[in-house]
Amino acid sequence: MTARETLAAELRRHALVLGEVTLTSGATAQYYVAAKRAILRPAGFRALATVIILGGLLTAWMGFGVATGPNAPSPARALTFSNAMTPVQAGR
Repeated sequence: MTARETLAAELRRHALVLGEVTLTSGATAQYYVAAKRAILRPAGFRALATVIILGGLLTAWMGFGVATGPNAPSPARALTFSNAMTPVQAGR
C-alpha cells in the first residue's frame, strides 16, 4: 500500500464522521472530516509526512512545474539552493 493509500485509509477509518453533525458555526452538515484524528496517529502521521516529502521532492525535481525539453532542470540542480535562498549571515 502506498503512503497516499495509507493516508486515505486512515482518514476514512479515523477522521470521517458520517451523519448529521453540528459545526462550531451552528450550521449542520451530513458528514465531517476531523483530519487531526487521523494524522495524529502513527500510521497517519507517517503517511502524511511521506506524501508531503515526496511531493516536495517531485516539485523541486520538476522545477516548480512541468518542465521538459532541453531547458528542463536536472534533478541534482533542482534540489540545490540558489544564492537568493541562502540564509542571511549575522551582522549583515
